[in-house]
Amino acid sequence: RLAASAYSRLPLYDGTIDNVVGVVHLKDLINLNFRDDQTTVRSIMHRVGYVPESMPVEHVLRTMQREHQNLVIVVDEYGGTSGMVTIEDLFEEIIGEFNDEFDADRAMLQLHANDKVVMRGDVHIADLNEWLDVKLPTDTYDTIGGLVFGSLGKLPVVGDTTFLPYLGSNLTEAMRSEAEAIQAAPVVENESTDVSTPEAVEPAEPQNGLTVQVERMYRNSVAEISFTVTSEQANHLRQILEQGIE
Repeated sequence: RLAASAYSRLPLYDGTIDNVVGVVHLKDLINLNFRDDQTTVRSIMHRVGYVPESMPVEHVLRTMQREHQNLVIVVDEYGGTSGMVTIEDLFEEIIGEFNDEFDADRAMLQLHANDKVVMRGDVHIADLNEWLDVKLPTDTYDTIGGLVFGSLGKLPVVGDTTFLPYLGSNLTEAMRSEAEAIQAAPVVENESTDVSTPEAVEPAEPQNGLTVQVERMYRNSVAEISFTVTSEQANHLRQILEQGIE
């Protein structure tokens, strides 16, 4: 039922809706071995947080980032469930909708010389992972613009650069262990004291992640980014562009 809906997360309650006990993710259901009759929804659910109706949205966002949560339950003054809020809801409330009228006529994905990619910030991370055959995290942010915003840990400006590590890399695990969002800086290759090898070192993003630059802002949101891909990834993107992106 969840797979057929437009949602990727579903709150779970015990007895009444005022007793929300957790949240289940669509990806966890997909990965289940349904031949195991002993598996219950409770065994795969994630912890859920609670916030009062009166909490300012900026405080809710900081709390969710600190606790690495992408959904919280909103409770009223009597402890009853008023609703739920996702981190995407908060971003739209704080920094405005990710789309603007200019985006309607702007290509979602552009491939330039030297395998440089220019991409709109509202592209879903899951789509980008599929196009590039990579594994950027999707557990906190849905869009690449949101992921860049969270990685920078500040209000982005045009020209800001940040490194987005793939899942499983050491940098990803370090990011997960931080209590607050990472204040990321441009990735600089390690300086070598060996003056006999002045050649520039090839960037490591094909193996470990993407070095992304903010190209355009709309209001306070990341509207467009750029990054460089491998030749193989560029060829795959050309095929996707020829077929048309849905």
